Amino acid sequence: MTLSRLKSIKIAVVHTVNYMRNVLHIRSSGGILGAENVIFEIARNSYKFGYSVIVGAIQNVNDPYPEFLKVLESEGLPTVVFKCFNQFDLRCAWNIKKFITNNKIDVLHTHGYKEDFFAILARLKLPKIATNHLWKTRSLKGKLYCYIDSKILNNFNYIIGVSDEIVSDMKKKKIENVLKIDNGVDVNKFYLQSKSKELCNEFNLQKDTIIIGMISSLTEIKGHKYAIQAFHNLLEKKKNIKLLITGEGKFGSDLIKMVTELNISDNVIFAGKRTEIPEILSTIDIFLLTSLSEGLPIALLEAMAAKKAVISTSVGGIPSCIQNGENGILVKIKDVDEITNAINELCESPSRRKTLGENAYKTICEKYSSEYMTKQYCLIYDKLLKITV
Repeated sequence: MTLSRLKSIKIAVVHTVNYMRNVLHIRSSGGILGAENVIFEIARNSYKFGYSVIVGAIQNVNDPYPEFLKVLESEGLPTVVFKCFNQFDLRCAWNIKKFITNNKIDVLHTHGYKEDFFAILARLKLPKIATNHLWKTRSLKGKLYCYIDSKILNNFNYIIGVSDEIVSDMKKKKIENVLKIDNGVDVNKFYLQSKSKELCNEFNLQKDTIIIGMISSLTEIKGHKYAIQAFHNLLEKKKNIKLLITGEGKFGSDLIKMVTELNISDNVIFAGKRTEIPEILSTIDIFLLTSLSEGLPIALLEAMAAKKAVISTSVGGIPSCIQNGENGILVKIKDVDEITNAINELCESPSRRKTLGENAYKTICEKYSSEYMTKQYCLIYDKLLKITV
C-alpha cells in the first residue's frame, strides 16, 4: 500500500466533529534526535487537523527524566512518563493501558522497538500506528530487535516508513499495511539571515573562514571518520577552512583521537551536544552528512531549510530528497575522494553554494514542511476513525 491511496481522502475528508480526537505518541528515548523532532512537530501541528496530542515516554527507572519531554513541556504540550523496571515490565504495560482508558485516547502512535512491544503487551484494542524511523541492524543485538519488531508490527493497523528503503525493507519481511510518509521540519525556524556572533566568538571563527558543519550523534554509522579524512586531504591545499562537528556519542573519543593523530586539531571543532541548532546552522557554509545508513535525516532537512549547500551520502531516503547537482551534492558511502572533491568544489564557488542552498530551501517548502507531514499522519488517523463527510 502507498500513501497515494490515502491522497484521495484529502478532498473527501472534512472534520465534521466539533471536538478534538486524542492521540497518544510513545517514544522510549531520553535524547533529542530525528525521531524526537518528528514527534515534536506532529504534536505541535496536529490541532490544525482536529487532533489533540499527548506524548509519552517509556523511561527506565535508572535513567534521568527524558530530555525531549522537557522540550515539549516548555512549549505547553502535554506529556506523560511510563516508568519501566525491566524489559518485560507488565506494570508499565498496565499503566499505558490505564492511561489510554482514563484519558479517552482514540489512537496510539508508537515510534520504536520497545514502544511497539509494550503496545502489544498491553493488549490494547484501539487503533494503533507505528513509525519505523530506521531499524539499526549493524550489531547482533540490533538484528535481534529488528526480527522481533518485524513480527510485532503486523498487529498494528498501519506501519509508517520514513523512506522508500525502510518501506521496502519492511515489505521484504512480510509486514502488511506499510505506508511512506517523509519527515518534515518547521520551515521558518532554521533560516537565520546572519551568523550567530556568540557562536562565532565561542568557536573563534573568522569572517573569511569557510565552515563545514556536521550535526548528528557521534556513532560509527554516521561515517564521521570519512569526513575527517576528506577534510584532512583538503587541508593540504586550503588553510582557511574549519570542520565543526556538533553532537555527542560513544564514538566521540575515537574521532578526537583520529583528529589528534592527523595533526588537524586546530582546524576541527568538537562542539558537543547543542540545543541552538538554528544558530549552529547559521555559522556554517557547507553542511556535510557522511552516513553509512539513514532513513530521511531531520538534520539534513533542517540544513536545507537553513538554505545551506549540502553534501550527503546517497543512502536511505536522501536520494528522493536531494537531486544531485540541483539542490545538493550526493556522494558514495566511504568514498573519501568523492567527499574531498565535493567539499573542494563548494569551497571554490560561493555562488554555487548559494544556488544549491536556495534550491534546497525551495524543496523543503514544497515537500518537507512539518505541517504537510503532520497532515499525512492525520489523514491516516481519519481513515482509522472514519471521519468522513
